[in-house]
Amino acid sequence: MPRKHFYPRQPKSKFDGAVDGKLVVTRDGNTRVVEASIPWTEIPEVKKRPAAGKTIKFTFRVNDDKSSGTVDLSRNRSVS
Repeated sequence: MPRKHFYPRQPKSKFDGAVDGKLVVTRDGNTRVVEASIPWTEIPEVKKRPAAGKTIKFTFRVNDDKSSGTVDLSRNRSVS
């Protein structure tokens, strides 16, 4: 997947678009719980890693502070 921040002004890549996954958001008092289910069929290259004895690295971001935030999620990281 190409590195990008997915704002509308960026051109689409062949990887952009919806996946066949499920997302459930619930609240428990002031705590929001976000659960995502992504089928292995959507990420076949990732599925191969545990079978080969390798780890899976996963990152996500939930931003609800109504600020601009940063678009450089991989800044100062060796792998993203």
